[in-house]
Amino acid sequence: MTISQRILCAAVVGLVAQNLAHASSLLVSYSSTNGGGIEKFSLTPQSTGTLFASDNAAINTLTTANNTAYWATSTQISSDSLNDATGGSGKTALPSIPFGGVTITDLAVDPATNDYYVGWNAPGFGWFIAQYPPSGSNFAVFANATTLVQGLTIANNTAYWIEGQNIYSQDLGTTTRHLLQSFTLGPVTLNDVAIDTAGQTYLLAASENGLPPLIARYPLTPNASGVLFTFGTNPITALTVAGDRAYWIDGSNVWSENLNGTDLTLQETLPASFTLTDLAVSIDPPAAAPEPSGLVMLAGGLICIIFRGRHLSNPR
Repeated sequence: MTISQRILCAAVVGLVAQNLAHASSLLVSYSSTNGGGIEKFSLTPQSTGTLFASDNAAINTLTTANNTAYWATSTQISSDSLNDATGGSGKTALPSIPFGGVTITDLAVDPATNDYYVGWNAPGFGWFIAQYPPSGSNFAVFANATTLVQGLTIANNTAYWIEGQNIYSQDLGTTTRHLLQSFTLGPVTLNDVAIDTAGQTYLLAASENGLPPLIARYPLTPNASGVLFTFGTNPITALTVAGDRAYWIDGSNVWSENLNGTDLTLQETLPASFTLTDLAVSIDPPAAAPEPSGLVMLAGGLICIIFRGRHLSNPR
């Protein structure tokens, strides 16, 4: 094999390795006796996980946007590329709380701008959602809340969140929030919300006396009636939608199911010593058709293989 052929082979191998580094992934955060961490899995059920990040405090909330993970303890937000395989040593500490005594209740990221939105519990001042630009400069108050902010998520330029027994929405860049749903007729506990933008619906994880923990599905139309999506065994503490599937935490297990209600799957079971707190799924976009230069590279890879085969079989 000539030197030019070897260089071409190396380029092809590098291209393949680069593509493999951007695989879809499932992240699960937890607290433990040693603090907290995040385990990273492929989307293949019952795959082997790897430690993505660790902290000396419990990691309570987690999300992903643009191939980056964002997570928070009660007082500190961090971010790291999903390609980082160092166990979190490459993470970046982001501006998080305005002063001591404030704690973080939830976190979401706008994928269009990378602005991040933080639920704050500020004793003596109230509850807020703050908005930070990706540069981490001064924050702005996005919304004032009436109680603890949970289930904060962003989809299609709109933020959604839970306050007590109410679900609110507010378009990004505006100051007017809207009541999406109110559950005031019974002792209902709302845990998390996830948006299905394609179906114009949302999934709600909730618990009610006399019923097993459940996930219900509602139209994004305010005060619309919902339908049961699935039951859980334990309170469903975290829920997300990625692609055409829902993923949720039930005790030590992570489950998934198609949004049409088929293919219920046990994705992962984590150690009982972990208290699972949140999860996030990063889906790779479909691969684009190769550009002409890419086709040349692929052709070069085939030529490389052919030349290598000839070199081995006919070493002259």
